[in-house]
Amino acid sequence: MELKNIDFSYEIAVKKFDSIGYRFSVLSDAKSGDEVTGLSLSTLGDLEKILDISYSAERMSKVKAGVVQSSRINFGFDYGHDPISFLEKHIRFSAILRYVITLNSSGKPTDLELSLYTKDESSSRLLDIFDSIIGLPGLKVSKEAQVQVDRINSLKRNDFELNRYLMQYNDQTQQ
Repeated sequence: MELKNIDFSYEIAVKKFDSIGYRFSVLSDAKSGDEVTGLSLSTLGDLEKILDISYSAERMSKVKAGVVQSSRINFGFDYGHDPISFLEKHIRFSAILRYVITLNSSGKPTDLELSLYTKDESSSRLLDIFDSIIGLPGLKVSKEAQVQVDRINSLKRNDFELNRYLMQYNDQTQQ
């Protein structure tokens, strides 16, 4: 499995991550249809285990969800805080775990990705999930995703400097 992209939101004022999203390519390791099925199930299982461990002490609901469109099938699970009372209705955490199958004009699958989006009031729990995902055995990380991994690690160390990003912008515009 290859981590293709990471998208995150970090609040500078409170030094806290609000959400982290991941996109994985499953097809990069598969050579046949049977391997695609096996890899898909095992990668989904790996991510479900991480969510189960991270939220085992919480009241968690898991609902099958998704959308079928003409060029895309989006199927998976929504995880969330299962409130006991009306007063607990605010979102404490949520996770959206999906297979995304891209279809060509003939309706044949052309790509298979797995996506995970996590939103949590607990920045430390989001980072625990991040560390668990990055530490998955055999995980490949694309160059684009590595840039985001490095940025997240920099923010974890409270090492945010706007000058660094401005200098990168300056380097990019002069090429």
